[in-house]
Amino acid sequence: MSCEITPEILSRWDQEAQRLADLVASLSDTELNQPVAGEWSARQILTHMLDAEIFYGTRLRTAIATPGAPVTAFDQDAVAANIPSQGVSIRAIADAFLALRQLNTALLMEQPATTWDRTIEHPERGTQTLCSIVQVFGNHVAEHLTQLEAAMPNR
Repeated sequence: MSCEITPEILSRWDQEAQRLADLVASLSDTELNQPVAGEWSARQILTHMLDAEIFYGTRLRTAIATPGAPVTAFDQDAVAANIPSQGVSIRAIADAFLALRQLNTALLMEQPATTWDRTIEHPERGTQTLCSIVQVFGNHVAEHLTQLEAAMPNR
């Protein structure tokens, strides 16, 4: 199997993560906590991105280090409901998200071509390759960035 994840794509994903963090950091406290399009607030979206990056980083490390190992599902609603972060500064959340995204990207840039076919066992999705994991989570930031930019066109 050939994986189409290039250093340029990984770099673009880092840039999208930076744009998302910058956008959220530019918001007032009121804007930060208002629902976006009737859903999560910008704060909740950035917190969700950090949580997703933690799960993503665990999955990619599992695929690289222990191919074929099982992983847990990411229940975003349970994580959001049960891990309070309202009192955490938005800057701390943004910094942690960006640092972890950059570390994950740097790690992926170091992988030889043979690593991209390594797998994990997901309880809901079955066998997933490192390549497929990276494609899903890499595009995840862009989806939420687009959502925020559409909701805040003057930013």
